[in-house]
Amino acid sequence: MTSNLDVKIPIEEATDKNKILEIVCSPNMKHVATLDEVNNISFWTTINQEQFFEKVKTICIDNIRINENGEKIFAISNNKCISISLYRVDTYNFKIFDPETEKEIPLTFPDWQKEIDFLSFTDGGSIIMVSTRYYRAYIFTSKEKDNNITWVCKSMIELKYFKKINITPKGKLIIFNDTIYEITMWDMEKLSANTRILIDWSCTLEYIEISDDEKLLFVCTKDKKTKETSVFTYSTETEINISSCKFLY
Repeated sequence: MTSNLDVKIPIEEATDKNKILEIVCSPNMKHVATLDEVNNISFWTTINQEQFFEKVKTICIDNIRINENGEKIFAISNNKCISISLYRVDTYNFKIFDPETEKEIPLTFPDWQKEIDFLSFTDGGSIIMVSTRYYRAYIFTSKEKDNNITWVCKSMIELKYFKKINITPKGKLIIFNDTIYEITMWDMEKLSANTRILIDWSCTLEYIEISDDEKLLFVCTKDKKTKETSVFTYSTETEINISSCKFLY
């Protein structure tokens, strides 16, 4: 299971003393973007096979909105595009841009959408976005013509109610419905549910993680009465609980 914590950024490259608020990696782990406390976005890329990174450029964006309600928009793609959440009302509440040219990449939604809460670049090069207000998901794919790349909305999908949602690097949605205590993994290409897992009603869902090959789902819950924390490992193919462990703090 790959984590942003695995990334090694050489100390000698970090010349400023500003606190880093977020670090994100591209799906192929070759590029990194960092966001610091004074709204600087730094773009890093690999310099060797040992996954050390070299800073390419730093950009300051004044109207960055720090996520307050669990949204996840800050991301970087395999082809070095960066997305960031913004304070602005006349257009989308985020933008996607090329950090080397600093040019914003235009997008057109099929429903006049302006608010996105979750955004992820996938292994396959698509962009998946989710609006929690309208329970909708959008898939954008790129087209190249005359050396110009444009992004078009491939599909808009109506979702049912959910409490929590994650987007995997392979473009699947992991959705938790707290009214029936069910975790569902949706294949956005096939528009079908691959995995359905029920968790105990006496517990609250703490977090969900998925393995790099997306064959294992890790679910952390906490018992409402005993406060005991449990971590379960499920097969996404068979939905079988492979292992579990409990902790009491």
